[in-house]
Amino acid sequence: MPPDLKCEGTIDATDTPPTTPQEYTVFNKNAIRIIVLLCAVAGFFSPFSAFTYFPAIDYIGKDLGVSLQLMDLTITMFLVVQGIAPAILGDLADQVGRRPVYLLVLVVYFAASVGLALQRSYPALLVLRMVQSFGSSGTIALGIMVVADLAPPHDRGRYIGAMLSGPNSGPSFGPVLGGILAELTGWPWIFWLLAIMGGASLFPFFVLFPETCRNIVGNGSLDGGGRLNKPLAHVLSPMREGRAHDKKPTHRLQRFPNPFKCLRIVARRHDALLLVSNALFYLTYSCVQASLATLVMQHYGLNALQAGLCYLPYGVASIIASYLVGKVLDLDYRITARHEGITIDKIAGDALISFPIERARIRSVWYFIFCDLPHAECRPPPDRNRPRKRRRECHALPRAAAGVVCLQPLFDTIGVGWAFTTLGLLSGLSVPMLLVLRSLGPKWRGCVWN
Repeated sequence: MPPDLKCEGTIDATDTPPTTPQEYTVFNKNAIRIIVLLCAVAGFFSPFSAFTYFPAIDYIGKDLGVSLQLMDLTITMFLVVQGIAPAILGDLADQVGRRPVYLLVLVVYFAASVGLALQRSYPALLVLRMVQSFGSSGTIALGIMVVADLAPPHDRGRYIGAMLSGPNSGPSFGPVLGGILAELTGWPWIFWLLAIMGGASLFPFFVLFPETCRNIVGNGSLDGGGRLNKPLAHVLSPMREGRAHDKKPTHRLQRFPNPFKCLRIVARRHDALLLVSNALFYLTYSCVQASLATLVMQHYGLNALQAGLCYLPYGVASIIASYLVGKVLDLDYRITARHEGITIDKIAGDALISFPIERARIRSVWYFIFCDLPHAECRPPPDRNRPRKRRRECHALPRAAAGVVCLQPLFDTIGVGWAFTTLGLLSGLSVPMLLVLRSLGPKWRGCVWN
């Protein structure tokens, strides 16, 4: 929900092509597939942590003696942190590498989940849910950054689609498991399950996951970073193929991560349109998902397990759509390149400074707007090359959080039906925005590059 991305300051052939063409990455196809699979598993935790919680909201609120509106506040703060954390973690990952940040967020996630399973007070629930959100929310952005490190633009859609299948499966399995645990074993076991899964995922990342950040290892051929950047077992490392890591990277960025840099993007028309259109969709999505379990339990007398099953259609459809849309996007990229007379560079990757990427990404699947937005590759100039996923979250998730906290008062004022009608109309505004972006985006982006 599940964005195409680049890393700030990365050593990237798409920005500064060398005189002699260099491979985009020295990782082989099998290694890339396994790395993307690990990223999908880590990305699974962000939506899974949110959706397992929804069926148990009523039970937790009653046990802690707090109102439904205060329980909605825990969802709001989860989303607020989910919007802020990627801006910090993404900037940090550009400096110290993807692997250390993955290890950091998974440890934080594990510790917060254990704390949530043990706590029995509302303040502890609120604070620990925010900490848990910090640990889980960066995993999707990190995953897409890793895909950008490993896959050239013409081949990137299918890998991003595969990576997003993990996060998009969370809405399918989370409510069902959350409902089962809340109904049969009690809500603390929801958090014990999250702790067990988070702890288990640490092992493959600690042992196998290699560093991919192009600031540090280039295309994988450089020996950069410290001990945390190197896996214990070089199963996925290019060194197993006899490729020598013969030199150090020329520089390393060392500064405190600045989460406010992502706000600069709103000054560019093409990026602002993309962010606003996504924010409108995410606002509706978050409000529907956050309120669905409570509404069906209140209006139809369902228990937590039955309410969790109501999330299955969306989750299954999202998994299928992520995979298929990735394939379609790669096809659209090739068709657009052929139409523009551009030869795709399958070795070093394409220079996107003159490529009409907006037309490629919104060519024939603009009706899959929400699935497509993570792939939108309207990139800033090379000297500000930053992951767009974390920017997208910086702007979309705070709006979603504001929507969730206002949801119950809106229900009380105009009713459930009119509340969701209003949200649906707001979502419809995204369609003309993206059609304008498709037509004028290349021109606007060209002005920024020039």
